[in-house]
Amino acid sequence: MRDPQGVTAEAVTKKLVEVLEKCELFVENLKSFVSDGASVMMGKTNGVAARLKGLNKFIVNFHCICHKLALACGDSGDQINYIKDVETTLTSIWKFFQYSPKRTNVFVLIQMQLSKLNLPDQGKKVLVTKIQKACCTRWLSLHQSVISVHKNFEASLQTFQFLEKDPLALGLYKKAKSPKFIGAVYMFTRVLPILTELSKTFQSSALNFGRVKPALDYYTQTQLTSQKDSHQFLDDLEWDLNEGGRLGRIGITLSDQDKRVILALNEKYISALKQNIEQRFGDCLNVFSCFHVFNPMELPNRDSPEFKDYGIASMKVLANHYYQDSKCREQETDELLSEWNKFKFDMLK
Repeated sequence: MRDPQGVTAEAVTKKLVEVLEKCELFVENLKSFVSDGASVMMGKTNGVAARLKGLNKFIVNFHCICHKLALACGDSGDQINYIKDVETTLTSIWKFFQYSPKRTNVFVLIQMQLSKLNLPDQGKKVLVTKIQKACCTRWLSLHQSVISVHKNFEASLQTFQFLEKDPLALGLYKKAKSPKFIGAVYMFTRVLPILTELSKTFQSSALNFGRVKPALDYYTQTQLTSQKDSHQFLDDLEWDLNEGGRLGRIGITLSDQDKRVILALNEKYISALKQNIEQRFGDCLNVFSCFHVFNPMELPNRDSPEFKDYGIASMKVLANHYYQDSKCREQETDELLSEWNKFKFDMLK
């Protein structure tokens, strides 16, 4: 694995071990490893964190949570060829307008005709700005790209058709005017808001460690499972494609085979998302979540019934992780619990 500057994970790991040894420290003594979101650090099998974990299984790896989520989403797209193709097409649509004022002007005129609006020049500028900035490349801002294409799908198709002498426009027209493609766009409109909401939770300026696991295990996984079992996005698409619907003029009809293909894509994509989120966060999530007990704001009042047992379960998880190879594991766990019970009173002050 190599970062954009050409530095390999192997070289970074080797240098880190050398620096530790010069400081008379050793990898065996490390308790945690914290890094930014660089792929050279975060690679699941060959990244620096994974290599250090191979040298010391007690290390808890902390990375940028939002980057972990982005990588989980990216992994899912890479595993399903058509999803990757849709993401590439969305990026191409954004670039198609981003780098050509002429194409953008045609797009704006067609939007005005469809909306029967006579916007002033200032209105046109605002509209063009929104079009250019709406579609973005991978990362969770893919959500904004989907919102833009979903909202302006008919105008986009008509623009591509009007500019059919442009090979890129013709290629995008053929790709976009496909039941499977528009089905994927509608699927994204239901799935991506779940991930966006999770990302916003992680971007909080005061993130509570104890809320990471519930957000992942309960909210996100439950919501994704619900979306996997729901056909609502397909019902929305059929309604819009009906005569008189929002997209009734574009001439796309869904056959029973199209519906089966779209639903299969939805199930496969969400299954991949759930699996990759679990893999990206599962390596240290239980240990990571336990550190929330050190937040004084979470500590119950001394007179509260919860005070006595507060943090005991988390201390046991930490002991299970750090004392797993100890010959005096039970004794050290008891000592840790005794120290914790004393420390709670220190935190009250």
